[in-house]
Amino acid sequence: PCHPYFSDMGATPYSFLESYFAVHNDGTGPTLFRGDPVDQVLVRWTTAGWQPVSMQGAPVGFQPIWPIALQSPGQSQLYLYGVVGLHKHLLRWDTGIWVPSGICYGQNECPPYEVVGIDLILADLGGGANIYATGYRPFQSDMYEVVRWNGTSWDSLGTSNRFISALIVFDDGTGAALYA
Repeated sequence: PCHPYFSDMGATPYSFLESYFAVHNDGTGPTLFRGDPVDQVLVRWTTAGWQPVSMQGAPVGFQPIWPIALQSPGQSQLYLYGVVGLHKHLLRWDTGIWVPSGICYGQNECPPYEVVGIDLILADLGGGANIYATGYRPFQSDMYEVVRWNGTSWDSLGTSNRFISALIVFDDGTGAALYA
């Protein structure tokens, strides 16, 4: 049986009323990141407790909401979703600074999809790693879709008449496959 252990992660000046977590390994070891849309802060866990992460490179007025770690064997990429006013941004961590990812993400930002990115995953299904997500375009098909980022837009890989809440890669011995 599993015996969960929960540890108090120390006092913090942040409310953490709503938190999003990601673990990213930049080659120096795994780091725990925590985003809080209420306090509009991104912090990382260190031996000294929660420490703010630099927003260098982020657009002026950027409000971080949640970190997203995309991982596949041998690769780890850290992204940060946030907003500037009503505009949504997905930034990528690149050697100490945030840079625009170029990936369309969010609600009403990625025509023809009303929503893209309920779940994001980095997967190598043969031929190199790609970013996959869920998409929804109710005004065209009222179907949920699995989509793949082609470098400039999302390509639909298949549809479902049911809500897709998660994507996962699993290899049953015949090769990696993406499941929704």
